[in-house]
Amino acid sequence: MGVLVLAGFALIDGLVVRRLPTSFLPEEDYGYLFLNLQLPPAASLERTDAASRKVEAILAKTEGVQYYNTIGGFSLLNRVSASYNGFFFVALKPWDERGSSELQARAILEKLNRDFASQVPEAAAFAFMPPSIPGLGTSGGFSFWLQDRSGGSIDF
Repeated sequence: MGVLVLAGFALIDGLVVRRLPTSFLPEEDYGYLFLNLQLPPAASLERTDAASRKVEAILAKTEGVQYYNTIGGFSLLNRVSASYNGFFFVALKPWDERGSSELQARAILEKLNRDFASQVPEAAAFAFMPPSIPGLGTSGGFSFWLQDRSGGSIDF
């Protein structure tokens, strides 16, 4: 009887786990995206500018994108100023103007990444969502501090 109860709980657990979200934190649609552009090392700023103009053309014709700012020669991901880097801040239209599912932030991001892969082959260009909690995410990280309030020694 005990084995049957255990098998029943295992089956229920397996069914429930498949329906639960798989991420630690759900994605939030903040109304903006980040976009990184990187050419091969030592590429000139002129080549980066040409690739940036291709990216800007894609952004200009993408439905749901309202504004974008380009920073040539800098990457926010690795905080490096180099001629082969570029970074974009992409503002999306207000939420009430993006009611359909294909105009949600994740759908716009996926469309942009497909367009970049096919139309900007000379560079690695990709859009990504900001982290749900600022400072904690795939490009953020976190700090952990351990305090000993008992006044103990650090010697082992």
